[in-house]
Amino acid sequence: MKILKNKSGFSLIEILIAIGLMGALSAWMMNIFSQQTRNEKTTATNLDIDAIGQEIRNILADGGSCAKNFKGVNPNLAGAVNEIQKVLSDGTIQKRYLANEKKVGNSGVIISGYDLKTDETYLIPNGQKVGETVLLVTYDRGKMVQGAKIKSFKIPLSLILDDAGNILSCNSLASTTNLASICTSLGRSVNTNGKKCNPPAIYIKGDMPIHQKQYQHCEGGTGSSEHVLDTWTSEGTGTVRLSWMGMANDTQVIWRVYKNNDILSTASANGISSDAKTQDVEVKKGDTFKHTALLSGGVDDDCVSGGAFSVELDLLNML
Repeated sequence: MKILKNKSGFSLIEILIAIGLMGALSAWMMNIFSQQTRNEKTTATNLDIDAIGQEIRNILADGGSCAKNFKGVNPNLAGAVNEIQKVLSDGTIQKRYLANEKKVGNSGVIISGYDLKTDETYLIPNGQKVGETVLLVTYDRGKMVQGAKIKSFKIPLSLILDDAGNILSCNSLASTTNLASICTSLGRSVNTNGKKCNPPAIYIKGDMPIHQKQYQHCEGGTGSSEHVLDTWTSEGTGTVRLSWMGMANDTQVIWRVYKNNDILSTASANGISSDAKTQDVEVKKGDTFKHTALLSGGVDDDCVSGGAFSVELDLLNML
């Protein structure tokens, strides 16, 4: 049987093979084009996310603009705001980035939400009115991109809270890319679980004296009464190490250390006696401590003959 040939001399099988090769080449070229398009759009969306995120951070670096957007808002709230607004120098309000309204940037990404999350990198210390939170700007990168469709940009905010625990004033901090470097840039350390920056420190970690007093003879007075030898009021919150000692020559002595109006420590002695002790104590700003001696006045209306009271920072940050 003869193989059919066309007028050009190509067989049907040769034509089918050529068509198949052209189809495969076309598919390969389409795949290359599609991959190149994906790469270009992915790069463009990532550049837009960084550029827009940095612009929002720069807007919020101004305290007036930050307060305009977040004053009265809970520092840990999904969908905290729907739009970022900028306060101009003349007081005019300029609306910038509205969530879910239109595409932004060269790539056409969409900002899908603004969330505040204190459980990200920063924290507000319990009971404090100063701290940080993170503004999480979420983007929809659209179709034809590599990786996840949804991507976020983090902007840390430094906060002062009102009595209700809502934001009173704020401003943006440096962009969070590396926890350790960000904490260091803020003068913080990373806490033990490595997930947050520690609160700001007024005093440096370690045994560092922040209050010391050496008693003089008969300091506090003489006679059968409770003599206040020294007082100290805490300027912050944390833990301190209290150390005290006293010496007296009396029929009966009761040594006491008070935290506010509560007796923190007490010791009784007779005759020539002394009391010396060290104790780590949790303190809040405004807590007052005092070291006293209750004398019986049994030995010539005796008094405290010496001693000392000191306060050292133990191992805590003081806020």
